[in-house]
Amino acid sequence: MTVKVRPGPVGTPLTRWRAERLQELRRTELEHIRKQGEQWRTGLAGFITVILTAALVSGRTLITGHRPGTQAVIGILMLAAILAGAVGIFLSTRAANGFPPRPRRLTTEDLILNDRLAARRGARDLRTSIIAAGAGLLLFTAATAVVWFGS
Repeated sequence: MTVKVRPGPVGTPLTRWRAERLQELRRTELEHIRKQGEQWRTGLAGFITVILTAALVSGRTLITGHRPGTQAVIGILMLAAILAGAVGIFLSTRAANGFPPRPRRLTTEDLILNDRLAARRGARDLRTSIIAAGAGLLLFTAATAVVWFGS
């Protein structure tokens, strides 16, 4: 059996542009994810600050008129909101800064693969931090609703 290899079709300006654009996107992918992680970390830190400030400024005065069971629900919801926000901050920080690798000798192929894997891991961490932030916001909203409308 003989295999004949022939050159493929001649590249067009559009195919060359696509190839160059893909290389550029791959080269800057990790940097882009890291930048997004930094921005989310800053936003989530502000969100946690608002939750903690609201909880500390209002103190126990907002929940004193409620039954003990309702007070426990409010406390659990607030704690869960803070924990979800903390998870979001941790994951967005990890997306922004990466996770320290184990020291080892790397080849050029390993460096390229490590960047791709770091970009995937950073994107996954960033998506999860966004979900955690949303959960924290929902929990905080639920706690606020129980404070206002609970009996």
